[in-house]
Amino acid sequence: MSIQVTTAPGALVALGLGVSDVSTLVALGRRVGNWWTATDGDKEFLSLLDEDASSILQRRGLLDVPAFNKRWSKQIQLLANGSPLRLENRDIEQVLKDSKTLLQDLSLFTSVMTCLVAVLEQFVKQDLVRDILYNILKTLLKLHENGEDILRSQYSSRLNAWRSTAVLRGLNQTADEYRQELIRNGHVMSGLLPKTESRHVEEFLTWLLGSHEPFFKTASSDVAGVAVCLSQLGIDIIDVQSTESLETSQRPCTVIYSAQPFLHSMTTPEGTRAIVARDASVTVPLDHPEETVSVFPIGHGAQNQCRMAWKEGQKAAKPIQISVQGAETNGQMYQEYHQSARGERPLGVSGSLTARLESSSLVYVLTDSGAPVGRVSDEVYRLALDFSFITNQEVVTGLMNCLGNTSMSVLSWLSALTNPGEFHLGSDISDVEMTDTRKVDAFCIFQSFIMGYYYEIFGRLVDTSSLASKTVEGSWGFRSADFLRYMRSHSLRTIPPDSPRVRPFGKSRLVPLLSMLFVGGHGTGYDPERAEEKFRLVDCLGIVGKRTLISNSLLGRCSSPQEIGCFTLLDVDVGGVPRDFNGLIKPGVLPPELPLVDCLDIGDEDFDIAESSPTDDVTFHIEADWEANPDTVLLCVRYRGRRIATVSPIPTDYLFCDAYVPPNGGPRQSLRRSRLNQGVEANISTLLQDPPVLPYSYSPEVPVLFQALDRPGLRYAATALYGRRSDVKVATDCVERARDAAVEAFGAGEVGFVIVGGLTGMAMGNASLGRADVSNLLYEIPAKN
Repeated sequence: MSIQVTTAPGALVALGLGVSDVSTLVALGRRVGNWWTATDGDKEFLSLLDEDASSILQRRGLLDVPAFNKRWSKQIQLLANGSPLRLENRDIEQVLKDSKTLLQDLSLFTSVMTCLVAVLEQFVKQDLVRDILYNILKTLLKLHENGEDILRSQYSSRLNAWRSTAVLRGLNQTADEYRQELIRNGHVMSGLLPKTESRHVEEFLTWLLGSHEPFFKTASSDVAGVAVCLSQLGIDIIDVQSTESLETSQRPCTVIYSAQPFLHSMTTPEGTRAIVARDASVTVPLDHPEETVSVFPIGHGAQNQCRMAWKEGQKAAKPIQISVQGAETNGQMYQEYHQSARGERPLGVSGSLTARLESSSLVYVLTDSGAPVGRVSDEVYRLALDFSFITNQEVVTGLMNCLGNTSMSVLSWLSALTNPGEFHLGSDISDVEMTDTRKVDAFCIFQSFIMGYYYEIFGRLVDTSSLASKTVEGSWGFRSADFLRYMRSHSLRTIPPDSPRVRPFGKSRLVPLLSMLFVGGHGTGYDPERAEEKFRLVDCLGIVGKRTLISNSLLGRCSSPQEIGCFTLLDVDVGGVPRDFNGLIKPGVLPPELPLVDCLDIGDEDFDIAESSPTDDVTFHIEADWEANPDTVLLCVRYRGRRIATVSPIPTDYLFCDAYVPPNGGPRQSLRRSRLNQGVEANISTLLQDPPVLPYSYSPEVPVLFQALDRPGLRYAATALYGRRSDVKVATDCVERARDAAVEAFGAGEVGFVIVGGLTGMAMGNASLGRADVSNLLYEIPAKN
């Protein structure tokens, strides 16, 4: 049954969004622009110019506005309460009597600009989209006295709003499908249009929007591809024809392109030159990633070898485990904190604890269970040593299976090619004058092997299950060695081995790598050489680009270190997620601490305490850090809609992984839960007080048991709140084991500690989450099936 809702915020709440999410969405829309302010913001922009849309978009009949709105008001896709929400028109109408309450009709100007953004982002990098649209609008406003000044002040928020609208209503997804079809059919090339050729697109769009001329001639298949996609999205006055098959056009605008279609099999020097000049970008199909290389313009035999090499790389990666590492807690840190609070130590100690937590981040560890390397040629061993995280026999065998028949001279060339310190004119893979097909084929085969290896390892960290289109975008491509040089000279070289079979690294090295593998390098400046440097001093929880890579803890997925250490890839609108100008999601400052209340003073000590839980779990809601920096994020914790706390994700991730006690790996003797022999019981009720407090025991013999059985969100929140003030252990299957772990870790201290309630077998879900090397505090992230 549908209900009458009279406001757009009310419509979102009726569809299931939390009030906190709606509030953040609206506030960010007004501040930086998103779909919420698309139509009204454009009205304000035109009002400042004292113009209407027709004076800027001079070509008449560009778009049938009623038909466009009818077509693109049939769905919404956005992030809601930490999960992708996709609703079709029938789903919306089941809840709302009038879907127009939520999705206003877009104006002509907003419709056209949304179309342009949706299509351009499939053909060029996002920063180049910004430049192209700005130059077009500046040209169209050249007769307006203050046009450029007004455009400069409004452009960033308008562009954000058009992008957000395109994602929300599905235009970008449809544009991507049309472009991929053009690539498969050989009409446009893979990779992205380079900046040096962006003027061709600018000239075309300026003609389309601001001219009355009926014909536009181009030698660019990208321009023709953009025109095709625009016509499919709604600007259907465009007809696209080749010079070889000109017909009488029935449409007002005809794009005539003179270049032959770029076929996958085209290996002419002109074709190679055109492809190599493009910005490296590939679409990786997740179901069959080895098909990535099928669009490379090499022979069928080489393509077959590339597909086989990808699978060999995946196989070679199987012995490599990637884990999240806990930290050895020094209980002295918290003892000094409490001594400072009691005036027994300088007050600066408490501040140093906060500073330490703010600078702490997760550590990832690669470990190897493969076989030791046997005898192998120097050339193959050098490639294995330079590009595998840990060299084992599996990598060497895979390389031999792929390149075993390749000459030693070509293998030596491969090694020299990927060394940034070596460049020889005429022999570099990106040099179009290098026409040796043996070397080109060998490079593509080796590239396929090593990319299969990398995607197999790092694909474990990225959940792609919610994507509508099961593809990801890689920042690498045909005859492009930049990513391989980055891995060899930066990422691999800056990860010092703890031992020959162990390599640790932090998020500052992980996030740019994931960006280049899964979101096209967005946020890295598209410069592999400087990518890591850009992230070194930045705590990053994700990247918002054409798609969004976001840390699991921001989505409330926080039941274990394995889950916290992973990311989710989203293709829905995230207009309610704060980010900086470069699209980086960064954490806000630590919120104020909650006061501790000594429960022993009021006689709350108890014995034989059983675990329990509140009726519901808490929910997490992303919001801006309005008090410090609105471009950064905090997590608002709510219980049944009521706000109870705010936490900062990165230090909380670190605290949780530090405090986590993994489940017993051996057979369970009993399904009965253990009980805490002696302690103080605490629960969510104290957080619902006004003001909220944290029950505590200063006696190390009487720990606090915070009741959160089978409530993963509450476990995470309690760890965040207590972990800044006290030693904490997060139980899983046994609170007594957590108590013993605390005593062993913290020793005989002067202050108490907190045990956060555990999970039952059902709530722990995937049994692989219990996989842990307890002695080294390593929590292995399982491979995907």
